[in-house]
Amino acid sequence: MPNLIAIVGRPNVGKSTLFNRLTKTRHAIVSDEAGTTRDLIEESLDLEGWPVRLVDTAGLRMAGNAVEAEGVARAKVLIDKADIVVALDCDIPGALKIHAKCDLDGASGAAADGVSAPLRVSSKTGEGLEDLKRALAERLSAMSAEGAEEVADVTARQTALLQKARTALAGADVADLVLAANALRRAADALGEIIGKTYSEDILAELFSRFCVGK
Repeated sequence: MPNLIAIVGRPNVGKSTLFNRLTKTRHAIVSDEAGTTRDLIEESLDLEGWPVRLVDTAGLRMAGNAVEAEGVARAKVLIDKADIVVALDCDIPGALKIHAKCDLDGASGAAADGVSAPLRVSSKTGEGLEDLKRALAERLSAMSAEGAEEVADVTARQTALLQKARTALAGADVADLVLAANALRRAADALGEIIGKTYSEDILAELFSRFCVGK
């Protein structure tokens, strides 16, 4: 499934221009008038070999009307949902920070790492765009590696629990209903940990309800 990348920031910081430049489209309206983006604009693309869904959002500010307010609300929801947030000239925890329109400040220099200082990007001149793509790809790669480790940990734990259940059942003495019930309980506990359910005494009572087991 493609990763979700949200471009966020205040009005007129260059979000839509950056979106169009990265997607090589003109889907997002670019204007000097603030608040022209009032809904989420999404485009799928290949980013350095990674399939992503890139989304342009409404500028984060106190909206002047109900339509823009809804756009801002949707942008804030997307910030929480996105795998990566690209924050243009604003401070959002965990986001990849961008100093946009860097061609206008008259300064030049190497791009930063996007964590301790913003990446310098100009959608107009193309400065920093390759650095931005590389930084996004590195984050996606790191996220993929973390996900693989989590899956490996879960798989190893599930394998151990399945083995525990198998061992319990293999040692069950079907001739002794009390011992068989204890073995089933241990197996059920192990399987319950895998699927996130807890088995109660009622289940075993139902299983052995037709037998008379001495106390």
